[in-house]
Amino acid sequence: MSLIRNQVLFTLVIAATIAVAASGFVSYAPNRLVSGKPITLWQATSLPMNAAIVALGALLLALCFAAPSRPLHYAEATLAVVLLLLVLIAAGEAAGSLMLGAKPAVRISLGAAFWVLASCAALAVIDALQRVGAGPAARLVPAKAGASRSGSAPKSSRAARRTGNKRPSQ
Repeated sequence: MSLIRNQVLFTLVIAATIAVAASGFVSYAPNRLVSGKPITLWQATSLPMNAAIVALGALLLALCFAAPSRPLHYAEATLAVVLLLLVLIAAGEAAGSLMLGAKPAVRISLGAAFWVLASCAALAVIDALQRVGAGPAARLVPAKAGASRSGSAPKSSRAARRTGNKRPSQ
């Protein structure tokens, strides 16, 4: 018998760990003409944010070895939702800190580690909800939230092009 009781969650945690270790969380470009330089999660965010993300990842990894039960799957869903929210906050924190004192032409974009980590967290939520027997509508909530986030970027880029990239006055 395998020690790993939840192979789906185990695969998601390993994939997210590899992505965070091997790729950039955000990308820093001095302007739109130059390719961005990848910046890792631990370079882009604060120590407490990094510690919280690592702790949630470790807790999710530990859940992979626990005997399956309904409360365990609810805990998995809760931890994965919190991780997803922390990843979004970390992206905002990274962009905010990198833009401090930067020229207006500087561009910060989300890197591969962000997308893999956020996707793995959303898939862990969906997997946990499926295991507790939640209906299809409940399982689609995390997927819909992710799709609405990624679908907003092209619209805002088109809007920026229409307005000549002018920033609103503060």
